[in-house]
Amino acid sequence: MTFLLIVALLIVVAVLVGFVVGYNRIRAADVRVDEALGGIDVQLTRRASLIPALSPWSRFGPVTTAVLHSYRCRTTAVRQTHLSRR
Repeated sequence: MTFLLIVALLIVVAVLVGFVVGYNRIRAADVRVDEALGGIDVQLTRRASLIPALSPWSRFGPVTTAVLHSYRCRTTAVRQTHLSRR
C-alpha cells in the first residue's frame, strides 16, 4: 500500500515538474520573440527616419519623390501592422 502511494506521489511530482519546465520554456520563447520584434521595430523606425534625409534628391523629379513616398508609406504600414500584432 505504501509502495503504491510513493509511486503515485512520484508520478504527481514528475507531472508538476513537467508542467513547470514546459511553462518556463514557453515564457522564454515568448521573451525571445518580443525581443526579436523589438529589433524589427527599431530597424523600421531607422529606415523611416532615413527617408526624409533623401528629400534633397527630390529635385531630380517627381518620380523620385513618388518612389520615396511609396517606400515611406509601406514602411509605416508594416510598422503599424507589427504594432497591432502586439
